[in-house]
Amino acid sequence: SSEVITGMIVLLQSTFVIGLRLLGQKMIDPFGDDLEDLSVLSYVTGTLKDCRLILATRTCPDIVESLETKMLMNALSTM
Repeated sequence: SSEVITGMIVLLQSTFVIGLRLLGQKMIDPFGDDLEDLSVLSYVTGTLKDCRLILATRTCPDIVESLETKMLMNALSTM
C-alpha cells in the first residue's frame, strides 16, 4: 500500500518537473514563431500609427460636459 502511494508521488513529481521544464523552454524564446507568442511587430506598427495620428491632430475638439460625465459613469460602473 505504501509502495503504491510512493509510486504515485514519484509520478506526480515527475509530471511537475517535466511541466516546469517545458514552461522554461517556452519562456526562453518569448518572441519566436509559435502561435502563442507575441507579435512584436504588430504592436510596434499599431503604436506608431496611433502616435502619428495623435501628432497629426491640429486642434482639440470642444469637450461636452454631459458626454464626459456619462463616459466617467460608464467607466466607474465597469470597475
